Amino acid sequence: MKVFKFYFLALLMICSLPLLAQENTASAGEEQSDLEAELAAQAAESDAAAEATGEEKQPNFTIGLNNGLSHGFAKERKSFAYTLNVYAAYQFPLEFTLSADLGLRESYRYGMSVATSNEDGTESTTDLDYSKFDGTPLNIGLSKGFEFGAGVMGSIGIGVSVPCTSKELWDVYGVRTILGIDLGVAKNFKLPKDVFLGLSFGFNYAKTFAEYDAAWDKYSNEPLGYLQNHDIGLSLSLGINYKGFGFKLSGGYNFGSDYKLSTAKYYYDDWDKGGTIDNSDWYYLFSFGATASYSIKGFVFALGVRTNAPEFDNGNYEGFNELPGDPDVKNGSTNYPFKAKYTTVFANIGYSYSF
Repeated sequence: MKVFKFYFLALLMICSLPLLAQENTASAGEEQSDLEAELAAQAAESDAAAEATGEEKQPNFTIGLNNGLSHGFAKERKSFAYTLNVYAAYQFPLEFTLSADLGLRESYRYGMSVATSNEDGTESTTDLDYSKFDGTPLNIGLSKGFEFGAGVMGSIGIGVSVPCTSKELWDVYGVRTILGIDLGVAKNFKLPKDVFLGLSFGFNYAKTFAEYDAAWDKYSNEPLGYLQNHDIGLSLSLGINYKGFGFKLSGGYNFGSDYKLSTAKYYYDDWDKGGTIDNSDWYYLFSFGATASYSIKGFVFALGVRTNAPEFDNGNYEGFNELPGDPDVKNGSTNYPFKAKYTTVFANIGYSYSF
């Protein structure tokens, strides 16, 4: 059952993802959660292979360190990020596991040639660089693994994410707590010559508790981004492992609702919603990724690519008929896996130790 120590950790780390998954809140944080989950999942697959061959299980307490680097594909949104994350997991009797993770993140955007930053409303033409250093949320979770039979394993976990360690989420967006529940089913198949094939399915739900319904820029009197209220996610992954080498394809779909802009009339006394704002209450996002990894003596090295995007650039609002210069496209531009605007490449180096 040790395989689920890291499998649970991967699930619980994702508890911070729903808040950050949308482009208009804090898209940089989204990459961090995905990278950690990828690393933990790869470690799980490696442990699964060891368990299937009858190797001795490691002790109950595990600590780890992860370094993650990522860079965006889009030319108009050049971005680089580095994350340093520490995590710990302890497995109690009856296969209950308590886990926690915390980290620091530096994100850097560069080469932005146009921005409406001048006081008179004109567009600047000077290249702009933007750097942000912040902490990641504190995530704590409790989980349990069990066997259905025929080698099919199940898992259930509950988690809480408290972003008091993130100045942006805590002070700017007013997020206080994210509560989540995760369910998972997985099966490993032993193929000839020490090759293992793994298939897993996951379901998660997260609820965000925040002080405001939107983060507001008091200087421009405009919203910086709206907060997610409920989020439901489905994920499916297929991986193959051979003597520490692994490759995995994963896909997911998230849908949920934002907090309604109940403060709109407070900021805009003469603004009539006109029904259109209600169409933005629900969002629909998809993810797609591929990861190659190698595990040896507690170290995990990973390279991968991941896309996180809404189904349509415009959110699929009603009444939107065409894009300038492309009248044949309905509902805004349709997004797809590996579309440059929403795709990042990443590299991870992690180490875990059990005792």
